[in-house]
Amino acid sequence: TPDFGDNVILWARLDYLLADPDRARSLVAKLHGPKPLDGAAALAAVTGKDLATLEADVKAWVLEKYRKKRKAK
Repeated sequence: TPDFGDNVILWARLDYLLADPDRARSLVAKLHGPKPLDGAAALAAVTGKDLATLEADVKAWVLEKYRKKRKAK
């Protein structure tokens, strides 16, 4: 079973993808369209990035977004 840290990482990735509604809609269409793609192929098609690049972008986005929230308190 996943631990708390795994859940935080998963939800951070989802938060990144859902931050852009057009990207989220495109991803759902790629996953569930007439010719569904697997997860990695769908992410690459929607973002134009390989998984390693996408992961680096998500990490930078999360650090920027959540640091601001912590400082605001």
